[in-house]
Amino acid sequence: MSNSAGGFSYAVLADAHALVELIRSAYRGDVSRQGWASEADLVAGDRIDESGVRDLITAPGSTLLVLRGGTDMVACCQLEHRGEASSTSVLSLSLRERRPVA
Repeated sequence: MSNSAGGFSYAVLADAHALVELIRSAYRGDVSRQGWASEADLVAGDRIDESGVRDLITAPGSTLLVLRGGTDMVACCQLEHRGEASSTSVLSLSLRERRPVA
């Protein structure tokens, strides 16, 4: 599933720092205000830290998918399965990749 030239891959621990930057830019801070998912005016503080990302990567039943465009990380999404329930979270898209819907 990994493709260094681009495409989907499973997140690895070495991706933690870049994932923190991607997730924070999608939800918090001035950059996030350019997108529709901004929490910048609703919640203070950081959305996630490296420890939290490492937990998402290593938790049983959790998969953190990354979409790369060349060497850039452009999107991520966590999928989790616990017992009879499944969920998705941390859906993040680089603001550079967002395009208006026609």
